[in-house]
Amino acid sequence: MILSQKILQLRKKQGWSQEELAEKLGVSRQSVSKWEGAVSLPEIDKIMELAAIFGVTTDYLLRDDMETAEYADGSDRRYPALSIEQADAFLDVRQRYARWMAAGVALCVVSPVPLLLLACGAEYFGLLSENLAGGLGVVILLALVAAAVAVFIVISGWLQPWLKVRRGEFELSYGVSGILQSRLEICRRRTAAMTASGVALCILCAVPLLLAAGLEAPEYMLLLAVCLLLTLVAGASAIFILADGPVESLQMLLQQGYFAPERREDRRRERKLDAVYWPVVTALYLGVSFYTRAWHMSWIVWPVAGVLYGALRALVRRHPDEEEF
Repeated sequence: MILSQKILQLRKKQGWSQEELAEKLGVSRQSVSKWEGAVSLPEIDKIMELAAIFGVTTDYLLRDDMETAEYADGSDRRYPALSIEQADAFLDVRQRYARWMAAGVALCVVSPVPLLLLACGAEYFGLLSENLAGGLGVVILLALVAAAVAVFIVISGWLQPWLKVRRGEFELSYGVSGILQSRLEICRRRTAAMTASGVALCILCAVPLLLAAGLEAPEYMLLLAVCLLLTLVAGASAIFILADGPVESLQMLLQQGYFAPERREDRRRERKLDAVYWPVVTALYLGVSFYTRAWHMSWIVWPVAGVLYGALRALVRRHPDEEEF
């Protein structure tokens, strides 16, 4: 491996752009680009700076016959090694996290359903007064949302001990990569089937509502169709989370796709976006719903927000999404 390839590999492993590396060295981005393209060679003082920045020996940078990085501290790796037992423990935690995350998201989506059912029972069947139905329905809605938020807070703590793994500050022990890669191929096939079922639910969820509207069914039938729609959307959301969880976890360990070192800046930007975007969307949904009292219509905020979120994620990314199943 020649010097240009080593600079490129070490830079990507740190998750730095050419601009960031150039800034650390006090040179232009074009200089770094030329080094990585083997158009020119860095001066000896810059080679020494590169060795110090990456924590490797100058021998490793200068000797083409050295394929494995030799680090300045005498070790053969920059980060701690992760054994197969540790990898399995991480995957177990991530699996439990995905299950509870799916449950929390489903609770949020179906939270208006009890309110709609109570309102329907009060207005069309006289089962209870409208005031009681409205008050009880809102209490149940808030209780479901509160339970979901509590779930999100609790499960976020499960991942704290694995912060270095999530940041990519680890290396896999010998042989672990091959085992995880084999599991990833199996998970991808299963994920494709689960994703297909989730997409089918999303497509079919509007069918009862469209049929009820097309047949000019009574208004209470429209409300029941909306409840069914929300329930199917909740199921589809849970399926998507459960389907993507194992693949995402394995890619995180293998540092592939979205979790590749060069995508680190993308992940940092998206975390900032998430911290602002979803609380604003939630506040907007609750504000519109309470102000208009049109709970049977305000759910449209969520699919619109989901589409806009995808567009915003694409805008904040430096690298295109190349993930494939």
